[in-house]
Amino acid sequence: MVFGEEMRRRRRALGLSLQGLADLAYYSKGHLSRIENGRSTPQPDCAWAIDGALRAGGELAGVLPDLPRRSTEVLPPSGLPHDPPHFVGRGAELTRLVAELSAVRNDPGHAGVCAINGIAGVGKTALAIKVARALSRRFSQGILFLDLHGHTADRSPMTSADALAILLGRLGLQAPADADERAVLFGHHLGLRQVLLVLDNAVSAEQVRPFIPRTSAARLLVTSRARLSSLDEASHLRLGPLSEEDGAELLGAAVPGAHEESLVRLILELGGGLPLALTILAARVGDQSLPDLATSIRGSEDRIGEISDGERSLVSTFETSFRALPDEERRFFALLGVHGAVLWNADRAAALVGVDVSTAARSLERLARARLIEARPGRRFQFHDLVGEFARRKARSEVSAETRAAAIRRLLARTLDLVDRADSQIVPDRYRPPVLRTAALAPFTDAAEWLATEQADLVALCGLAHAENEDASCWKLAALLRGHFFQTKQWDDWIRTHEWALASALRDGDRDGEAMTRNNLGLALMELGRLDEADEHFRVVRGLPQRNARMNALANHASILYYRGRYEESLRDNHEALAFYRAEGIDRNVGITLRSIALVELELGLPEQAIRHLTEALEIFDPLSLDAVMALNCLGEICLRSGDPAEAEVWLNKAVKAIEASRERGSPYERARALRGLGEAASLGGRSAEAREHWRLALDLLTDLGAPERSAVADLIAGV
Repeated sequence: MVFGEEMRRRRRALGLSLQGLADLAYYSKGHLSRIENGRSTPQPDCAWAIDGALRAGGELAGVLPDLPRRSTEVLPPSGLPHDPPHFVGRGAELTRLVAELSAVRNDPGHAGVCAINGIAGVGKTALAIKVARALSRRFSQGILFLDLHGHTADRSPMTSADALAILLGRLGLQAPADADERAVLFGHHLGLRQVLLVLDNAVSAEQVRPFIPRTSAARLLVTSRARLSSLDEASHLRLGPLSEEDGAELLGAAVPGAHEESLVRLILELGGGLPLALTILAARVGDQSLPDLATSIRGSEDRIGEISDGERSLVSTFETSFRALPDEERRFFALLGVHGAVLWNADRAAALVGVDVSTAARSLERLARARLIEARPGRRFQFHDLVGEFARRKARSEVSAETRAAAIRRLLARTLDLVDRADSQIVPDRYRPPVLRTAALAPFTDAAEWLATEQADLVALCGLAHAENEDASCWKLAALLRGHFFQTKQWDDWIRTHEWALASALRDGDRDGEAMTRNNLGLALMELGRLDEADEHFRVVRGLPQRNARMNALANHASILYYRGRYEESLRDNHEALAFYRAEGIDRNVGITLRSIALVELELGLPEQAIRHLTEALEIFDPLSLDAVMALNCLGEICLRSGDPAEAEVWLNKAVKAIEASRERGSPYERARALRGLGEAASLGGRSAEAREHWRLALDLLTDLGAPERSAVADLIAGV
């Protein structure tokens, strides 16, 4: 009872709660409560832990009769390396691991195991060392650190038997000859000690399984490039790259005076958030200035090769992971490096490598477990920037030119097939260049969402086709993407892909490709108000032999004349194009041209004729198509111009409902256009709050798109 009363007095004097004391002494709050209330007598280790936590200097422990003094046993040699010189960030990870490894385990059979995984150079060992240092007081009977050499260049991974022999020696024990006996002996002695065992650089779960503690006294911390999934006992932590802020701090600590923002940003970009890469680059600054290093990096075709200081090399670090793969996965990885700038899924990887989808899925999973590719949501995978550079390096050195070309053609053929099917699902009657069918494919659940999700990768693949002289694939892919770009108003990617496409078509001497690409590129430029550039493309097409393309260019030129206020000339050219489309039975183009004619007629003061032509166009279009929505918006705008806001609301609400009914074919731009019109109708009707809400929603959509009209809508809101 005396110990408990004195313990309570000292705890309160320090302002500690029971939970606060539990956190310091590493014993449960309930156990400490029983001691304070005299219902339990502390064991010697517990008494000394409480004495230390309350800074009693032995006075509290001394009230217990016959309490043995602290053990003077010599701690086993830890083997713990020195602290990393420039450790930054990782606060959340450090806190989590310290808490999990120091938590009180009420179940004596519970194994306290934490496993850190992550790509090479991400700082797993440095974090493990920091965790061990932070827990040195908790594990008063020692910390044992051992590098298992799972991924050490020119060295085989250490066997469990050899590792057991080393650790038994550190405990002052003779290792039995039999490996199983070693494991039994080590497990027995580990279970008697409050020891933290740190096994660094493990290659597999089997390598570390004999070291899992069998009692609640000891703990095990493991680092490995792979996620050791079969360690069911473990809490797994995936360590990611440093944030840009933490990377800048590391670089600043390693290179005093490194404050030139643009140069620091370049070094950080090259380092990819990997502490090892940044440390190596910082070491190079000792031999050359930061500007000189930046210049060397900018001018290098082998940027990952620049991450070397003569003794350490990121290439060799990744090489150990690569060489540990089976032959099949090494080939798979090298082929992915043919184009490492995309998000891979099993279908895309299968096309590139030339295997079936299930085989590709298994290989991607294995590479992800080896941390040579990172898993992303939706069973997709992506290289870390530096691993991607390494993969491209392997592709150059290990993939023949013939194999590379065949892989790219397979990938592009599959991509063209998929994009063609997606675009056909959204706009069934739009003309598309012919492509080969590569395999059976179920309809997309949402083709528009698929195109939006894949957009960055599809643009990159278009660039790959241009770079690899796959000219027909380049311009066809751009042409197939045009519908998506038109619907979503993605002008930058629209123009970028079509500039590649035009260069490819001209290089290949493909007049069909040139004509289609110039018309599509001109449309994007026209929408951005770059009328002279757009009309020059239309002028060139009007001189080409392809009659359909020439008429499309004439209709596009008519739109240029409309934007320039030359309405009579625009009407003339539109009617010429309309006559051609009617004669050829190209119904969709008939409807589009009727819509264009209506816009011109409105400017010429002919609203009745404009409405008649638009209603005729609506009879041609699929009611849920983007073409129909555009016609409905035109009708609403004509009614607004004619002073009939009530009729305008009817048409504009129909446009909104059509978009909502067919989200796949909807357009954020046309929705914003309808909302803007509804706002104007509400404003004319004196409903200011309703008008403001419509305009606010329209402005949000236009801002997301980067549309030029957003400033005009912002002015409308400001004027209410």
